[in-house]
Amino acid sequence: MKTYSVLYLVVAFIIRTIYGIYCRRKFEECTYHLLLDKDLFSEMGKFAGWNFLGSSAFMLNTQGVNMLMNIYFGVAANAARGIAVQVDSAVKSFANSFTTAINPQITKSYSAGELDYMYQLVCRGAKFSAFLFLFIAVPIVLETPTILKIWLKTVPEYTIVFVRLIVFSSFVDSLLGNSFWTAIMATGKIKGYQIVIAIVGVMVFPFSWLCFEFGCGSESTYIVYIIIYCIALLVRLYFMKVLLYMPLSYFFRDVLGRVAGVMLLTFIIPLPLLLVLDGGWIRLSVVCLCSLLVTSAVVYTIGLTQSEKVTVTSKLKKIVQRFS
Repeated sequence: MKTYSVLYLVVAFIIRTIYGIYCRRKFEECTYHLLLDKDLFSEMGKFAGWNFLGSSAFMLNTQGVNMLMNIYFGVAANAARGIAVQVDSAVKSFANSFTTAINPQITKSYSAGELDYMYQLVCRGAKFSAFLFLFIAVPIVLETPTILKIWLKTVPEYTIVFVRLIVFSSFVDSLLGNSFWTAIMATGKIKGYQIVIAIVGVMVFPFSWLCFEFGCGSESTYIVYIIIYCIALLVRLYFMKVLLYMPLSYFFRDVLGRVAGVMLLTFIIPLPLLLVLDGGWIRLSVVCLCSLLVTSAVVYTIGLTQSEKVTVTSKLKKIVQRFS
């Protein structure tokens, strides 16, 4: 364990060094100067401190709930939770790839005072992250037993329901994930936001504890997660309106309405295949292919605005011409 920790630190240091060398060579404005600016240090310290508050709440919701799982349900439940977290992390990394590219534009547009453009970027970031999430989440949720059996051979108890619930809770979180967080961070006025979101987020731990204490099943913690994430979504929307003056109609019209419709159809349309076909490689392949085609068609049909359809169509044409 000590060796792993040291190697992890070394890898992080090497990556940071490579970033520094690359930026110094490629960007003239990236230079190093010894500077002791008390006001700047104070501002950065406050920013980092309030960020730490939110990170602490996240740690309690993950490691704290792991401890509760171990106490009330034993090692088997913790192992199942660990597997579910691995699946969830893989899905999240794919969905967050879009917001990684769009986040710098959000910060830049806020700095330039282009708020309307920033609203569009934030909403598109949330919407496309949700769509990308569905491309992976739909087949995983529909075929969880088969996928886990192929992967693990022997599937621990609780794992199937944990995977399905954690993927759904992460989908709710993706609706107001990185793009909205980036927009709020760009203001620098994060004290109130971090306090409120930390208070809301940390409620996962005590409510999970209460559920376990009153005899609820181990999966009840994910029900708590989903409820808390929904409340956190409303909190983020409130701060987007207060700090950035974003009309909430942007989100409800351009994101929530379209994403909800796409989600329902992408899960419902492939569902009959589970009833008609026997479980196994053949059904898994058919369900994955059907989910991919259905999600693509539904996203394009009802998930995109007319201008987004034109952009996507032109991009696809360029790709086809390049390989033709």
